[in-house]
Formats: sequence, structure tokens, C-alpha cells
Amino acid sequence: MAVFGRQTLDSGSGLTAAQTARVLGWSMLGLAGQIKVEERSVRVERVVEEGRQSVKANLPAVISVVQSIGEPRYPSFMGIRKASKAEIPVWSLSDLGFAAPDAILKRIELMNPPARDITVEMISGESPAEIADKLADRIIAEKVL
Repeated sequence: MAVFGRQTLDSGSGLTAAQTARVLGWSMLGLAGQIKVEERSVRVERVVEEGRQSVKANLPAVISVVQSIGEPRYPSFMGIRKASKAEIPVWSLSDLGFAAPDAILKRIELMNPPARDITVEMISGESPAEIADKLADRIIAEKVL
């Protein structure tokens, strides 16, 4: 099961969870406000405009959650000390019994926007009316209007 927040690093469009589910071939359950994992399935209560909706899917599944998914729990001082000394296990896909298909590994690519060449021109003048006239001339010359 993979869990995503509602807004991710995809410019806030909320498509990362759905795209991940499509690539993995897993079910997608979005806008989850409550999650219940059963034996081989997961049931979520979705938060929608009309109220709440209960949906179920077989595991593995991709879930996107809403901000109201849970109340934060603040650890005690002793809990913080114990956590600082805890060893965090790191598992590979093979440790979990999964193998990444070559097709998925080949499709993932880093998407960086192309570099933009930006030039700035400062328009100055003796009065706001003169600056406005120069700006209007420049806009017309650039065929913006």
C-alpha cells in the first residue's frame, strides 16, 4: 500500500497518487479521511462535497489522504528520547518480496523545466504619464496587444 497526501509536489494538482497507481497497476482510493486495513483489502471513508463515501479495494492499493485524516499526537519527553535512540529499518523491494519491472524503471525520468532566458527592461520617465506612454509603446511594439 502506498499513501500520498492530497497535495503533492505536482504543483498541487493531486495527480501523483493517480499516476503512481496507473504505473503500478494498483487500485486508487482518493480523498481518504479514514483508512481501515482488512485481511487482503482496504476500506476507506472518502471525504466528498456531499458528505462521506465508503469504498473498498483489494491490496495492494494507492491511497491519497485529506488533511483531516488524523489528529497529531505529541510525544512525551521520554518518547522523544527513545525515538532518538531507535534504529530505523531500511528495506529493499526484494526484502518485501517485490521486484520492480524494467518497464517502470525505464519510464521514471526526472522532469525539470527547461531553463528560461529572461530579460528585464526598466522603463523610466519624468512623470507617470510619460512612463505609461513608453510602456504602451513597448507593449504595442512587442505585439502583446
